[in-house]
Amino acid sequence: MKVGLIGLGTMGRPMARRLAGAGHELLVWNRTRPRPDALPPGAVLVGSPTEACQAEIVITAVSDDAAVESVIFDAQGRLIGITTFMLRDA
Repeated sequence: MKVGLIGLGTMGRPMARRLAGAGHELLVWNRTRPRPDALPPGAVLVGSPTEACQAEIVITAVSDDAAVESVIFDAQGRLIGITTFMLRDA
């Protein structure tokens, strides 16, 4: 299964390793450039949350509500990224 993972911090890194180890294809995005060792083998670092949302399922592993809002809303409060995922299956 293709999995989008947004956030490679304390929770996201181990999740990425386990998902990759289980054979899932990973599209990962992080708000800051991740350390090279944060990406498991085979994971694809994408350039935006929108690209991560091209997966069959998307997981966010960010620190708090404000962080979630920063990856799904633009400065004007419009949905970004997630809308691609939501509308694709509508």
